[in-house]
Amino acid sequence: MIQDSAAFVRILGCKEAGYRSTDHLRYFAHDSSFKTETDRKRSNIVNWCHNVSRYFDFDDETVAMAVTNFDRFLSLRSEVIRNNKNLQLIAMTCLYTAIKINENRVLSPNKFAAMSQGRFKEEDITKMEYEIATALEWRLTPPTPLSFLHAYISTISTDVLPDVKFDSIFTFAKLQVKLSLRHSYFVSVNASCIALAALANSIEKADPGHIDFYEATIQRISRISEIDITAGNFIDIRNALRLLSLPSQATNMDIQIDHTTMRPGQKREPNANNTFPSVSKSPQTTMTFNY
Repeated sequence: MIQDSAAFVRILGCKEAGYRSTDHLRYFAHDSSFKTETDRKRSNIVNWCHNVSRYFDFDDETVAMAVTNFDRFLSLRSEVIRNNKNLQLIAMTCLYTAIKINENRVLSPNKFAAMSQGRFKEEDITKMEYEIATALEWRLTPPTPLSFLHAYISTISTDVLPDVKFDSIFTFAKLQVKLSLRHSYFVSVNASCIALAALANSIEKADPGHIDFYEATIQRISRISEIDITAGNFIDIRNALRLLSLPSQATNMDIQIDHTTMRPGQKREPNANNTFPSVSKSPQTTMTFNY
């Protein structure tokens, strides 16, 4: 099983090479105030995606996929960043598409149009979906930090650690990965690096005295994934994730952690009634970003 998991990590790494993204805010480096404001808008978009996902009981991977495709599209269409309405439509469409790809149930374009509070019609969403898909050359299933984290975790033998320790390592690593989605600093960072940095921080935090386990685990995964954990940029990523996970930072985002560790290829079971709650019951799912 461990050998199969290592092979899956390598497969994800090969797939990642075809999904590289660049920081779309780099085009506005000369305008610091606009860059800061756009970063705030992006953070609000990520929060909204999490709200919708949590309300409809979707998987966290769906949000990660949507945000990754959102960033990838903007890196190719930087001119739309100055248009708030377009940003909202792109975000909504990326989530709509990710749900179709990754979930057992889907939300119709009509439901998303309802969440837009009249800003968009069904045809706006379907038209934007085609525009995004063609711009991304129909590569719509990017490996995300969360998918790498699940793959890395599956390479660790549960015989090495007690279940409580194992669960705490996964939970803290997942928290860092979810928080990283909010910040444009991580847009151009490889998903594999974010996941490994989060896992390294988590193992170190869970048992700082167990240095042998830390070194053996992280070094083994770094060899499998071909990531240099001694490189300065990797250390910078770890430090950035540590800052994000401070209580003062984490509480700024209403994140709930699903503690279930999914194995590669495993799908969650849908709710027993296989139905959605009414959109109108949750104001958090309406697209209000307070621009």
